[in-house]
Amino acid sequence: MIRVTSPNMYVGRRRPVRVVVLHTAQAPCLPGRAEGVMRYLANDYVDASAHYCTDPDNTVAGVDEADTAWATPSVNADGIQIEQTGYAEFGSGEAIPTDNTAARQAYGGYWPSWDSAMPQRMLRTQVVPLVADICRRHGLPAVLLEPADLLAGRSGITDHHRCSVAYGGDHWDCGGAYPLVGVIDDVRRALGGAQPTSTEPFPPSTIEAPMHVGQDIRGNLWLFTSPTDYRLIPAGDWEKDVNPKLIRWARAGLIRTNDDGSPFIGKVLDDVWNDSILNLRRID
Repeated sequence: MIRVTSPNMYVGRRRPVRVVVLHTAQAPCLPGRAEGVMRYLANDYVDASAHYCTDPDNTVAGVDEADTAWATPSVNADGIQIEQTGYAEFGSGEAIPTDNTAARQAYGGYWPSWDSAMPQRMLRTQVVPLVADICRRHGLPAVLLEPADLLAGRSGITDHHRCSVAYGGDHWDCGGAYPLVGVIDDVRRALGGAQPTSTEPFPPSTIEAPMHVGQDIRGNLWLFTSPTDYRLIPAGDWEKDVNPKLIRWARAGLIRTNDDGSPFIGKVLDDVWNDSILNLRRID
């Protein structure tokens, strides 16, 4: 495997690997392009990196799996990041913008489908074997992680778009037409058949849909995935950070809402001031 090392990374990890995150590199899906993508990401002026990039013929390694790549905020610490040559616009049927010279040279006037020859070759010969190998080595299930699963701490496979919905951001790759379910099905078959449908820390029987947001008497906000499983929502500026996050979760159907669609914030009783985490209980 070709390796292109990058200075854009953190040595080591703060958390164990739990997620494989798929991206589109916004480059033509053609043989040899993965190395070019990784050489671009190896420039010290580029504040981004990945563990791997794939094209129809090769998988190129970048940041070591034991280290943290810069690709998906909030899922960098426990994610393995895979760039795929191709565009999130694949399958849209729309015209390629005239200023996207590389895409127009490769595809003409309109975006191709993920079902076309080169993307299919990449998915079947590079992406699926790579993801299956990562899942096998790290003990990850071949399951699709939706935004609620990411927030609940489950392990599996997802894309950048779902991470943006869960944690914030405007990235929408791998795009609406990307065959993520099919890729995961192929990964499951490569791993030998049936795989668990979820992992700890929150089994599906304990997850409430939608989840609840509660506020304790000190103003801290907590996200409840069940009456007994909860985590602190990181503090921040209400108008710039916290409220937009709650609104995004509400619109995505991840948390309980009021009748007008606004985020519902319940009450949480904190009955021991010096040990709030161990003594929280729902009262709404």
